[in-house]
Amino acid sequence: PALLPAYRFDNFVIEDNNRQAYTMARAIAKDPTSASIPTQIVLQGAVGSGKTHLVQAICHALHDDDQETGVCVWTQAISLTSLEAHGSQRSALDRVHVLLVDDIQALEDRPTVAKRLAQVLDERRKRGQRTVLATDRSVRRLTRLPEELQRALRDAFQLALLPANERFRERVVRVRFDRAGIPARHDVIQRISKAPIADIRVLEGLTNRLIAVSALRGQDELTDRLVSREIYQQGYLR
Repeated sequence: PALLPAYRFDNFVIEDNNRQAYTMARAIAKDPTSASIPTQIVLQGAVGSGKTHLVQAICHALHDDDQETGVCVWTQAISLTSLEAHGSQRSALDRVHVLLVDDIQALEDRPTVAKRLAQVLDERRKRGQRTVLATDRSVRRLTRLPEELQRALRDAFQLALLPANERFRERVVRVRFDRAGIPARHDVIQRISKAPIADIRVLEGLTNRLIAVSALRGQDELTDRLVSREIYQQGYLR
């Protein structure tokens, strides 16, 4: 899978709920060989908490700084189909300097792939190669993974991205409007950020829609009434 262009560090909204994970990701991107960074790291957080953004930002930064082929690989766990056999994909994952694997929970239904990944992680750990894994559930709740992979995840350095607080949600919405050059009053920003949406990516999608609606209507400023109507029409209020 390809990296998303928008998932870079300069587009990441930092707040107390994700600051520790952001700091670690930055450190990896700056010097992935540093002895002060754990060899294997697990980012844990609900859908939309920013895990994928951070792991892809690491890869973007490393590719920007070093054009060497294989310096960094990001992949979704479900894409690791070739690990079912000792093929070229496994060799590539063995060699890459920084390996980033997203959505580890998807391997609960792929035990063969999960066991092969556990072997890859063990070999990379012995060689001191950096690996970052991400999951939308805490490691202790991934009980359907093979014991080999559960053990590898438990032994890794675990970082949690906590649920978004009100200030973080407001900043996410504000950043979207600022980048679009669309003025929005503080009460309107608050109204959008308080929409009953848990997934920050969905909240960003709603914000993008409101920005587009405002531009199409030729309005210089969004109104609370327009925002409320869009939130209702999109099915977030019933």
